[in-house]
Amino acid sequence: MRKITLLLMILVVGAVGGLWAAAAGVNGSRDQVVFQETTQMGDRTAAQGLQVNIRTQLRENLFWNTSCVIGEESQADTEYQFSSLPISGSDENDRGFQMDIGYFASANESGDSKEMLEMMEDLKESTGLGEHRQMTVRVADYFEYYPVFPELWPFEYYEAENTGSQDDGEPVPGSRAYVTQVFEEYFRIPVLENETWEFVFDRDSAGNSASMNSGPVGESFSTWTESVVTEDACYFTFSNRTGTGAVVDTSLIPGGYGLYRFPLETHESGSVTANVDELDTVYAMDPSALFLGIYQDPQQTHLFLHTAEDGKQVVTVLDAGTAKVLQRLELAPWTKDSSLLHVHQGEDFFAVLRTDGLLAVAVMEEDGQYKIDLVQNWGNGEEGIEYLYYASRKMDMDYDGRYLAVVGPLPDPVFHFDTSSFFLAIYGDGGIQYLGTYKNSLDTGQDDDSRYSCQPTGERPVSVTWG
Repeated sequence: MRKITLLLMILVVGAVGGLWAAAAGVNGSRDQVVFQETTQMGDRTAAQGLQVNIRTQLRENLFWNTSCVIGEESQADTEYQFSSLPISGSDENDRGFQMDIGYFASANESGDSKEMLEMMEDLKESTGLGEHRQMTVRVADYFEYYPVFPELWPFEYYEAENTGSQDDGEPVPGSRAYVTQVFEEYFRIPVLENETWEFVFDRDSAGNSASMNSGPVGESFSTWTESVVTEDACYFTFSNRTGTGAVVDTSLIPGGYGLYRFPLETHESGSVTANVDELDTVYAMDPSALFLGIYQDPQQTHLFLHTAEDGKQVVTVLDAGTAKVLQRLELAPWTKDSSLLHVHQGEDFFAVLRTDGLLAVAVMEEDGQYKIDLVQNWGNGEEGIEYLYYASRKMDMDYDGRYLAVVGPLPDPVFHFDTSSFFLAIYGDGGIQYLGTYKNSLDTGQDDDSRYSCQPTGERPVSVTWG
């Protein structure tokens, strides 16, 4: 026993000593982060004066915050932090709302809607003992409307202690069942007549259902939802299209198809609850319009609703407090080959990149109206621009009225996970002016496994600003 105890002490001391040694080794070179700059195309003088900041971490113990100023001789300055205890380096505040079709997620205690329970019982009764069956079920035979199921995070929108039903059988206000009922009554979307589900059902010799697999077959509808959250409200909408592009019936929704809102209330404790009783349609959309996305500016003063209407991409600008329409801007033609790659919302501009090559920048003028200031093809037929595809969700941009700067983490050339290096692209009149890559010394000798390599921190690890 003494030998085991002594061995354990040696292992613990060795582990702590190893951690200290590793920290000391890194600490000694913590400010020696350097970038190897490589011009891929164009003239780097177009990037003069830009400042790029990139946050990097190794697991949850080592953190680097590096600023790189692009100039005749680019310079980098690094702040380093070591923690013996794991900490999260991300400062992202992920808030949002999702509304799903809840066949298997409803308000009752079993977790399934009563219609789904009825369907499953019918399937069970039609399957013999020890039998394996594959069946196709018409959804409209059981559901009149799609069972919507709301999820809001990280806010509370129901009280955990408010469960069960009242004497009249109705769910207790504030409960999850109550919230689900509010949304189901508001969003009454008739089920497609031709929507079918295929079930593979097994029943054992005792009559119990041993297993079941299911999935839609052919035409089906699911709610693709996007939302933005301000200090006092959540705005959201959903795509009203099926998988084949058919438009579902939204005429029974109060106010019709559009942009919806429910208020948020912040309490003294800092917790936030959603007032679903004030769910409302604040902006009506033409059901024939194709919903593309909704965004807000960093100040949370404006909402930007992107749609495709009559062959054009349209941006509707709304006041984030009142939902009043401030402007409708026709951005560019929209074709069957168009889809959004990235939308960046700055304080006084927004930029749109599409998969068909369109790059468009709109700027706010003194009267508060937006005007289109730059339209280019971001690919220009050049190779190397695939960086924008890989980094589309983690890019940052800045516009100085002449040039649009775009940065994002470089992908690993083999495994495509994000590295601590970055690319920088400059666009202006005539298309791309400069494309450069900046290889971070922290990526040197990295492991092929991303878990043991330096990684960019958070959802927006790289930022760029004009000096």
